[in-house]
Amino acid sequence: SRLRALPTNVELVSLRSALSREAEMRGMDGIIVVDPRSTSHWTKGGALGGDSTTTVMLNSAFSETYDLCGPLPDCIPTLFVKRISKGWMFRVFPKSWEVCLERPDGSIEVLSTVDNTKPKLREVAKIVREESFKRYSIFNDRWSKGFGARL
Repeated sequence: SRLRALPTNVELVSLRSALSREAEMRGMDGIIVVDPRSTSHWTKGGALGGDSTTTVMLNSAFSETYDLCGPLPDCIPTLFVKRISKGWMFRVFPKSWEVCLERPDGSIEVLSTVDNTKPKLREVAKIVREESFKRYSIFNDRWSKGFGARL
């Protein structure tokens, strides 16, 4: 596939570059921050657009808070998929959070839903781990058929 040109109203810049042009960024329709990792990235990225610009934090690989989502209390998780111990957390705003169990065959089952309030990682991980152990004992590890061993 060939790299196509970006639309004229889209600009790709690093967070460092965007911060050096903060006043200009406030006039944007929207800002997407890809993979904000540290709390400072979340804070700086969230402040970039000011009150009149929608800021989207996309695909954060991890958070320093060791919890679901990032450290900004005003941030609304609109599309959220995260691997947790023995399962997944999923949400598409405005629907509820879904606590999902990953079965030994790789299929997913919704164990419970949580309305509006972001659940704590330790609470949902405990629910999924306990249900996994109750159903499958120690045999619910991700399995790689091609390699013939657990990952």
